[in-house]
Amino acid sequence: MYLTKAFCDALESIISEGEADAEVIEFFDAKEQKRWEAWDGRRRARWLVGQMCSCTDIIPSSDRQSINDLRDDGDREIFTYAQAARFLLRLMQQPATPAGI
Repeated sequence: MYLTKAFCDALESIISEGEADAEVIEFFDAKEQKRWEAWDGRRRARWLVGQMCSCTDIIPSSDRQSINDLRDDGDREIFTYAQAARFLLRLMQQPATPAGI
């Protein structure tokens, strides 16, 4: 599976929960697959997002919209996987706030 597709498939759970499900990627290498499955959802999400930090391909418009909806007015619009990944990494580093605040 291409990482860009895995990134898009995991986008909703990364945005809402900061996690990526194990089923998002299936590696050809059994050792890599075992390592991936052993990680918790947050570690998988960080790894997957990190892989996209230098990808200058344009992200599909529907996925781009999901990310752009989270931006503050002062943030630049997101067009590439790299921009989306860097934005998500910043979001993932922010402390969680209690519901309703």
